[in-house]
Amino acid sequence: MNLKKIIPASIAGLLSFPTITLAHCPLCSAATGALLVAARAYGVSDLITGTLAGAFASVTAIWIHNWLKAKNKNKSYFPFQGIVFVLVSILMTILTFQVVV
Repeated sequence: MNLKKIIPASIAGLLSFPTITLAHCPLCSAATGALLVAARAYGVSDLITGTLAGAFASVTAIWIHNWLKAKNKNKSYFPFQGIVFVLVSILMTILTFQVVV
């Protein structure tokens, strides 16, 4: 099989049928964090661990957004609350990497 033909076809197929993914429960957040720690411990590439760190930040922010929304009778506290939480979470993650390293 020729990978040069399979990979673009796979990407085109995935982009043709987008679906909503709702995997942001506390268990998923904990699993992503544990995978990040294990990847760093085994010396996995920074590209992969950076992706895991971004996923962990995003998933945790979405989980907190949903939790706060449930506490407030399914209403957000301010407009675009979920997007703001994700952006702030990722920004805080990047800033702590800059300070620590």
